[in-house]
Formats: sequence, C-alpha cells, structure tokens
Amino acid sequence: MKNIDFGAVQYEGKTYTLTDWAEPSSRLLPYPKNIHEVAEGEEYDFEMIAPAVDNEGNKYSVCWIFSAIKGEECELDDFNYEIPNEVLPQF
Repeated sequence: MKNIDFGAVQYEGKTYTLTDWAEPSSRLLPYPKNIHEVAEGEEYDFEMIAPAVDNEGNKYSVCWIFSAIKGEECELDDFNYEIPNEVLPQF
C-alpha cells in the first residue's frame, strides 16, 4: 500500500499532519448563509474537515470555512487549505 502525503497545516503555532483528504462536514453553520438558505447566484459558506495528528500523535479535526456561489460551484481542490479556521481535538 502506497503512503499518501495529505500535507500539514499550522494553527496557533502548532503543526498538524493531515491523515486523510478533507471532506464536506455537512454541519450547518450558525448563521444564515448555508446553501439551503440562499438563492441561486448568492454566496453561501460551507465547512470542510480533515483528520489530523499533532507531533505527539494526538488526533484532531482540522476545519476550514469556504464561500461559494450557489450554482457556480468550483472544484473543492480549487480552495486554499493552507490556513484552517479551527482545529478541534477528537474524542
């Protein structure tokens, strides 16, 4: 089996190594800008999430919030994943 390098991100001075691809979280964001709340041609926000580990092997979820135009979505690879919005410990 081939090892895949999913990359790493920095957040609040700490390095997190991604262990899988980022995927849409399907979490509803706490403000009225989710895809089902906007009309065609309007901007909406969505969250992407990926599993990660720190240097000690602790597990985390790395989260990004992106914006897109409903009906004019681009490929998920086109977004900038360098700076996450938050990193949460996995329990």
